[in-house]
Amino acid sequence: MWFKQITCDNCFAPLKNVGRHNSYVMIRFSDYKIMPFNINHSEGYSIYQKQFPIAFVSCTSMKPNGNIFMYSIIDDIDLQNRTYFCSNECACKYAKQSNCIMVYYDEFLQSVKSIIPHMEQLNRELGLSSYKGVSFNWQQEWIVPRNSFVDLEKYNSNITFPDLNYPYKLTFYKSQDEYDYLNLLLDKSFQYSFYGSNHFPEERFKNIKEHIKSSEINFGRRLGIEWIIRENDKFIGFIRMNCISPNDPYNWYIEFGLVQNKRGKGIMKNTLRNVLKWCKENGLDKAYATCEVYNEACNRLMLAMPYSVQSMKISAHDNFAGNRLLNRFSISL
Repeated sequence: MWFKQITCDNCFAPLKNVGRHNSYVMIRFSDYKIMPFNINHSEGYSIYQKQFPIAFVSCTSMKPNGNIFMYSIIDDIDLQNRTYFCSNECACKYAKQSNCIMVYYDEFLQSVKSIIPHMEQLNRELGLSSYKGVSFNWQQEWIVPRNSFVDLEKYNSNITFPDLNYPYKLTFYKSQDEYDYLNLLLDKSFQYSFYGSNHFPEERFKNIKEHIKSSEINFGRRLGIEWIIRENDKFIGFIRMNCISPNDPYNWYIEFGLVQNKRGKGIMKNTLRNVLKWCKENGLDKAYATCEVYNEACNRLMLAMPYSVQSMKISAHDNFAGNRLLNRFSISL
């Protein structure tokens, strides 16, 4: 079940379960300081305590000399700023990349632990294994309730990109797709129907490679999936789905587009119908889509899907088209 799986936020490996042991709260820091420290003579630390309120030491009563690792926190701790990792090693790699301290509840030691970017150095000085969590003074009883454990083994662990062979072949990007994809995005009729305006900077679309890279990351994290629609192996359009929020992994928005000479021929109707079928088979309960109220073809397309489809008018605002009146479709699968 692709949509109901959760993956590690560093290596994207599917998790067999989630609970207190692999749910990490992220605490962002703006600066850090590492300095020599003696556990019996800690007066020198006090002058930095206000600037670096979170600190860890690589010394003990048996080994009084070591270092102190101090961090200056950007925000208040937010329990909703949470992610999942398959191991402390992945959590440490992510902490280094994101300037974060990871806090989690150690299921076995029954205590709150933390992963810091300098975890390997700290544990080496303590003579411990590289990714052993460090005790953390947490004021709240639990980060994650004990009964929040979820077993995910029943879901499919395969994260290979799902090529679909429907009447039109749906695959991931190829390097030769960049030119055709760019031309579609720069087509004035497409811009008007898709974005509600064709008056915005062309440089927005020049780096398709960045869009492809972000799509790869979103797919790895199971936050998005995008197919290229092909006819005789040639790019003729795209269809993509994006998770509304990582905290709400079961509500997804669908977007799509075709090159101009392929519109009005039933191609998107067949493609969208079969993509929704695949979504239902892989655990999605509901999908959403929006289109301009004046885009009659898109409105008819959504209402023609063989599912329960409800629509409502909504007002939206963006930097390119200003205030827009859209139809928002809710598709129950």
